[in-house]
Amino acid sequence: MEKFTKFSDPTTGINPFLPRSAGTKGSKIGQSALKIGPIGYIRFILKAPFVLITLLLWFILSLLFKITPLGGLIDVVFSKLLLFFFGFWKITSKKAANTRGSPPGYEQEKRGEYPKNDTLILSNHGSFIDTLYLISKYHPTFAFIANDYDVIPDNVTIQTKSGLSALFCDYRNKPLKVSDGITLQEKLHATTKKIAGPFVVYFEGTTTNGRSILQPIYSAFKGCQPSSVLALAFSYSDATECTFTTQTPFAFFISLLSQSGHQLTVAESVPFAKNSKETADVNFDLVLNHLRLMMCDAARAIPAEINIEMKKKMEAYLEEELKNKIKC
Repeated sequence: MEKFTKFSDPTTGINPFLPRSAGTKGSKIGQSALKIGPIGYIRFILKAPFVLITLLLWFILSLLFKITPLGGLIDVVFSKLLLFFFGFWKITSKKAANTRGSPPGYEQEKRGEYPKNDTLILSNHGSFIDTLYLISKYHPTFAFIANDYDVIPDNVTIQTKSGLSALFCDYRNKPLKVSDGITLQEKLHATTKKIAGPFVVYFEGTTTNGRSILQPIYSAFKGCQPSSVLALAFSYSDATECTFTTQTPFAFFISLLSQSGHQLTVAESVPFAKNSKETADVNFDLVLNHLRLMMCDAARAIPAEINIEMKKKMEAYLEEELKNKIKC
């Protein structure tokens, strides 16, 4: 994997985009790092029909009850069913220890208080399993950051999804083109007028292997002054390799179902509310970085200097490498 070292974080040397086992004997870039034996194939054959039937039922019921109160309940029930079939029978949820204090301009709320309507839930991101978990717990609206940039512009837009549509958007694991122009700040302001649940933002703008947490896409949060924020940190065991990174969605799907079970730990911070004594707007870049460091502490990850731009360069390089290999 020496040729990919130029895409590693310059300070730590960690590459957040390659599978954790990259560089070990037998690993292949772009494929599942796990070898699937006969027992693994049997597990896959037994589990796959249940997953597909669950997805089909979820889709049908979502269409029938989309605008009714049952719509949210359906999303929660079917997301929990899928987590079970994918092997996440017991997810460890813990309260993140906070040794860094409150972010600038915010103060600590009571732990366990359900997120308010315009609460911004910020999280790192490994795969669509994160989305399933969040649907099952909060039934939020997801604000996916448009991230198909060679250079991140000053104005970054978002695409909002919820329920099954959010899951499919995440599963495709493709860069999001610039959307119809709505910004996160505009969406948060609109949400205060209409009940829509909390907002989840995977603030790195992409999936990583969880060994480090990238720089946020700061310009996506321009003008944001949410009334409260909450930080989550997802971490998976090395053995299960439950992160997209450079795996194709189908290879990842097979690797999930071919194993007996998986380990997922979710660390949740206390919610932080906007300080009532703070009259001026808060520099939200400072808030983002503060929460990122809290996530790193909770997930035992390292804060990286690089951002989404580096991943796009690596993917272009990887695509060229694969083309050259096919020619040979």
